[in-house]
Amino acid sequence: MHHATGWAVAAAILCWPLGVPALLGAQRAARAIGSGDLAAATTHARAARRFGIAAVVVSAVVSVVLSAALIGLMVTVLLDLGWPGLGTTAPPGSPRG
Repeated sequence: MHHATGWAVAAAILCWPLGVPALLGAQRAARAIGSGDLAAATTHARAARRFGIAAVVVSAVVSVVLSAALIGLMVTVLLDLGWPGLGTTAPPGSPRG
């Protein structure tokens, strides 16, 4: 059940909207362990782990999408500027044309 805390910390770092419920679930699991309620501890730890995994997945998807968009934007700008090696020339009247 201590793995829930690790996922909760990762969630808080990578995607705080999912990190808050993950941290709360990990805290509830720790309290349940302290009171000897292993069933509740397991339930809370699983919930915390699910939120943690969701945060990692969401942050990875967002990172890939934003990286692809940034690369696409950079290539578009470089093509418009007519940078050497990109197979095009700058249009007439452009700063480099």
